[in-house]
Amino acid sequence: KGDNASTDYYLRPRLPADLPVEIVDIERSHEPKALRECEAMLVIVCRYACAGWLFDLYDNPQRIARVAFFADDDLPGMMADRSLPFAVRGKVARHYGRHAETLSDLASEVWLSTPALAARYPQARATVLAPVPEADYAAPRQDAPPLVAYHSTDVHGAERRFVIEIAR
Repeated sequence: KGDNASTDYYLRPRLPADLPVEIVDIERSHEPKALRECEAMLVIVCRYACAGWLFDLYDNPQRIARVAFFADDDLPGMMADRSLPFAVRGKVARHYGRHAETLSDLASEVWLSTPALAARYPQARATVLAPVPEADYAAPRQDAPPLVAYHSTDVHGAERRFVIEIAR
């Protein structure tokens, strides 16, 4: 659903350079070109889905070898967490919860971002994907003060406070 760090940090670096790849945004309305042109596809659903895309997958089983579902947040837990803003819980419910059963039916495998997340859902028998950060970090300047960056959304307030404490 739009540009997202989940795709960029966990999935995009793993995409093979020697095979055709199509990244499809669920907000786009047209059918993925791959569903018309490819065979034996690996389809990766990153966090969210929409009914149209899921129907396309159901309608083209002959073209699909595997469907993997990837998440780097506890999406079911987020829907139930009353400490999160209602808008956040609603977004997750709209784009994940509404389609969870269909995703479960379609997915041949589950990929999660951390061992802790995988431990919360042992029935998924998930594969843990470690993040793949950029390989070419700029060398820090010797006279620069230390800087700690933590990339997250407003949903991760508790984690942010934890990281700040560790950094202190």
